[in-house]
Amino acid sequence: MTEKFLKARIPGELYAELLARSGAEGKRLGTFVRDVLQQHAQAVSTSEALARIEAAMSAGPTPSSAPAPVPVAALDHDSARQLAEVRLLLREIAMQTNAQILNRVAAQLAAQA
Repeated sequence: MTEKFLKARIPGELYAELLARSGAEGKRLGTFVRDVLQQHAQAVSTSEALARIEAAMSAGPTPSSAPAPVPVAALDHDSARQLAEVRLLLREIAMQTNAQILNRVAAQLAAQA
């Protein structure tokens, strides 16, 4: 891999914020900025993720042939706890990526009920 040098002018407030965040993670500023840029380049866009989800849902079984979901009350303690944790993690990821997606999901769930 050939590394290239990048020089950019940024506002002082942004520089201070990046410097503080890199210090909190124990990284040099250049390393931190490179990591952030790599994460951004590798991230899946919200529209692409939604398209993948919609494609998977349309390719899946029809609602009439799909098994009925297990009620949360019927799960054992560990499974219910893991389900709650996964729901909270997904919500946090959605909030970081695109806060509007939560409103869309809530509206679609309300329309289905």
